[in-house]
Amino acid sequence: MKHKLWLAVLALGWLGSAVATQAGPKKASAPPAGAADNLGIAGQSVTIFQPDPKAPGKFLFKIYARGITGKSVSNAFTGALTGVTAVLFQKGRATATLAAPLARADSAQQMVTASGRVHVKSLVEPGTMIDADTVVWHAKTNIVDAIGHVVYRNGKNGVTLRGPRFRANTALQTITSVGAGQASFR
Repeated sequence: MKHKLWLAVLALGWLGSAVATQAGPKKASAPPAGAADNLGIAGQSVTIFQPDPKAPGKFLFKIYARGITGKSVSNAFTGALTGVTAVLFQKGRATATLAAPLARADSAQQMVTASGRVHVKSLVEPGTMIDADTVVWHAKTNIVDAIGHVVYRNGKNGVTLRGPRFRANTALQTITSVGAGQASFR
């Protein structure tokens, strides 16, 4: 169990020093000196807290997943998470939640792609949410791209938008349609 935990910590530390735990009382420990760089990772009931390197004591995201598979090669992680719920942060403040059956993480691109009918809910604008086939969260820029059968609901003014693709900030306060018939909404 300890071996799986430190593999998850090593592999999921792609935006900084992530902390990952599995169900049960054991805590993650650091990998031993000289640990192999090419690693396969598999596990269940994973919790990942990603500290914000620019704001000590704050987070970039917190992810809860029922399962994880992936690999770490040359300090880059790619992998899949199943049964995902997440809290996304912007400037150290929890701004949205995300729920999806599947999410893929790519450390080289610093993005998470969630799929299987994804639900993103703003924690800043009550009642504001996006449902889409796929959502790509760009961690560096705090941008959410919603793709495929997108429905955006604004809780403040009651506006509902539907379309093939929208882009929003992490808090879902600003949204722009992408592609034909582009428009911006605030």
